[in-house]
Amino acid sequence: MQHVREIGLKGRPDSEIMAYTRSERRCLVTLDEDFADLRFYPLGTHAGIIRLKLKFAPSSTVITCLTHLLPQLQADLLEKGSLIISEGTTYRIRVP
Repeated sequence: MQHVREIGLKGRPDSEIMAYTRSERRCLVTLDEDFADLRFYPLGTHAGIIRLKLKFAPSSTVITCLTHLLPQLQADLLEKGSLIISEGTTYRIRVP
C-alpha cells in the first residue's frame, strides 16, 4: 500500500490520482466521496475503489476498518473494477 504523498500525488487532481492507479493496476482506498461517483469513475474502468465513509478518520481508524473489511472481500472484486463503500462496520459492493 502506498499513500499519495509517497508517490508525489498529494494535492494533485483526482484525475491524476486515478490515472496513476489505472496505470499501476492498483486499488484506490480513499475517504474522498468524489471517487464513488460512477459518472466519473464507471465500474470496470479501474482496478477497484474502496471508499471509506468515516466521520472520524485518523490512521488507526482507517487501518481498523480495512483490517475488518479486506478479509471479507473476494480478491477478484477489486480486479474487476468494483466499488466498495464502507461505513466502518458495514459495506456495500457495486460490481461491473
